[in-house]
Amino acid sequence: MTAVDGESGDASAGEGAGMTCAFTVVSFAEPGALDVVQVDTSSTKVWLESETGAAHHNATFDRITRLGLAHSNSVRLIDSIGQGDVGPVSDYEFRKSTHSSGKGECVEVARNLPSVIAVRDSKTPHGPILQVVPDTWTTLIRSLHHAHP
Repeated sequence: MTAVDGESGDASAGEGAGMTCAFTVVSFAEPGALDVVQVDTSSTKVWLESETGAAHHNATFDRITRLGLAHSNSVRLIDSIGQGDVGPVSDYEFRKSTHSSGKGECVEVARNLPSVIAVRDSKTPHGPILQVVPDTWTTLIRSLHHAHP
């Protein structure tokens, strides 16, 4: 038996659209055995025992794994934060996306520090900041260009 854990933004467990929930896919080694998915919603646990449910969640886990931060990049980011290399928020030079619609639905990106790329919501400049290493940012941008040419 093997299990994979992930997080999904889908509503396949009965939650409302856009709700984030954690899930675990349990695979059995016996020939013909179906994978089973346990979905943890905000109010309950749901078990999905269908081939399509398991296939959907396995594909979601694979997508999360592909887009996730590589171990070496995680270590570099944590080290740079621990050493203070990412600098205080005042060191970031945020710029709005050139694809901004002007309707307030934009992100701002700071690429001026060598060890980190910072991203924030333009509507909440004092809110949370996503920090990623440059290799991860490049991978994200490439995957977005590939998905939406």
